[in-house]
Amino acid sequence: MISIILPAYDPNDSYVDAGILPRLLEKTLRLEGEWELIIVNNNAPGPTKLRTYLKSVEDGNRIKVVDEQKNLGTSGGFNAGLKAAHPQATCYIFMSSDADIVDYKILGKIEQAFNIDDRIGIIHPYSVLEDSNEYNINVRFSNKRMYSAIKAGSVPTEVEPTDSEVAEYARRLALRRCTVTGYRSFPLTFAAIRRTVIDRIGSFDLGVELVCHENDDLAFRTLKAGFVVGRLNCAFINHRRLTVRNLSLKSEVDRTKLPHIAVMGLATDWWMKKYKKPYLYLYVEWKYGKIFGTLLISCLKFRKIVQKACGS
Repeated sequence: MISIILPAYDPNDSYVDAGILPRLLEKTLRLEGEWELIIVNNNAPGPTKLRTYLKSVEDGNRIKVVDEQKNLGTSGGFNAGLKAAHPQATCYIFMSSDADIVDYKILGKIEQAFNIDDRIGIIHPYSVLEDSNEYNINVRFSNKRMYSAIKAGSVPTEVEPTDSEVAEYARRLALRRCTVTGYRSFPLTFAAIRRTVIDRIGSFDLGVELVCHENDDLAFRTLKAGFVVGRLNCAFINHRRLTVRNLSLKSEVDRTKLPHIAVMGLATDWWMKKYKKPYLYLYVEWKYGKIFGTLLISCLKFRKIVQKACGS
């Protein structure tokens, strides 16, 4: 059993009318395997379109709705979903509202990867427009059109991959073996977390109430516990990041409603308060040892200073 957890937050109540959530649900229902979907309503209380829609799709069995009456953010939404998850779930998947399922066999591939090696703790398939290049399909297949369009200021629908490109990504990756390449963190578009990890180290830290760095923190604790964090090399999940974000930004007022805007600085402060160092530096020291890590970090700092000086 796999429990898929979806924290749903709609700042201007437009996702239902735009077909974002209905499309995601329709594709989720086509997933092969034994699964349940837990949707956490992070919107404010009241008769919103999101709340009405969620009530209409909840069946109490395969689709459950957790109505929190406020925005718990990414970490809080995932943790709330965990409490409602099936007791026999062997792994959990965090799925974002802007995910787009194109591989309906993906759950079987995730289970296969977990079964191959007990040390694998968190995996994420290839995606698109991710902040982490290790998971970014654009980098893997050198799709320069997207990067050029972004720099030129094109609208989101012109930047994101076409249906034919998405189908080609999925087809090419499906030919690969279900291996996992380890990295230091993971995106939160469609992240699969083994239940053993949650039982061992707990779930997301609520120190950052909304978003930013919660995935790095969970990844670091997972790595320290002896598990592998990495990319599932045989699967692809589309990420409609720019299109969905564009729907949320009808005005500058809407921009301020997005959860990550107000907490970016707080997230950095929280990380430094908890670990006393930026995540990259902390990871390098843990990975390569205190002495070599310190030397490597010094080189990174020097390089940054030189780049800044040359840029000015």
